[in-house]
Amino acid sequence: MNLDPFPGSHAGSKPVAVIVDADETVIDNSAYEAFLIGNDFGYSSKTWTPWMVAARATPIPGALAFLNYAKAKNVEIFYVTNWKMVGYEGTEKNLRALGFPHVDKKHLLLRTKPSDKQPRRDMVAKDYEIAFLMEDNLNAFLSVFHKKLIADRFAEVDKIKEIWGKRFIVLPNPTYGDWEGAIYKGDWGASAAEKNKMRKGNLKCWDFHP
Repeated sequence: MNLDPFPGSHAGSKPVAVIVDADETVIDNSAYEAFLIGNDFGYSSKTWTPWMVAARATPIPGALAFLNYAKAKNVEIFYVTNWKMVGYEGTEKNLRALGFPHVDKKHLLLRTKPSDKQPRRDMVAKDYEIAFLMEDNLNAFLSVFHKKLIADRFAEVDKIKEIWGKRFIVLPNPTYGDWEGAIYKGDWGASAAEKNKMRKGNLKCWDFHP
């Protein structure tokens, strides 16, 4: 990924910015996931909120160096995440402690009411030219991915394949995300046994018989 054309060859009047997600895009919460597995817990705000307050996430490899490189090229970084404002102080503390640039109320945009990130991106785009978006979840890029089954999500990806890796940078998150809801056909209320069955039903297994 090369930011050298910005802002040297930038002909527009607006400064350049990139918009990134936080969790599993620039910071790694796998220790929290390991805690859940080790204790046979499912995700809950009762455990997630203390994790955010603890500010124990670590950098995704390469993220810190890349975003500081962008800053050195006069590119501003905006962190648009869907965690609620209750987690603002912990998220800010965590990002700052790790050395991420542009961590302040202007650049760290958590969710207020709607989970759709587009209004916050539009707000940034009023004053900046957005070089690209970086996310770990398809639904965060465009609303066309919302409430779609797996095959439909793949089809939508193919329709805009020319912008992946350019305007849209995806760092696939195998741990959690809206892909899981697609497997459940939107039925997040299914029992643990039913979810397990649906997950296994979507596996593409190696046909090996030792």
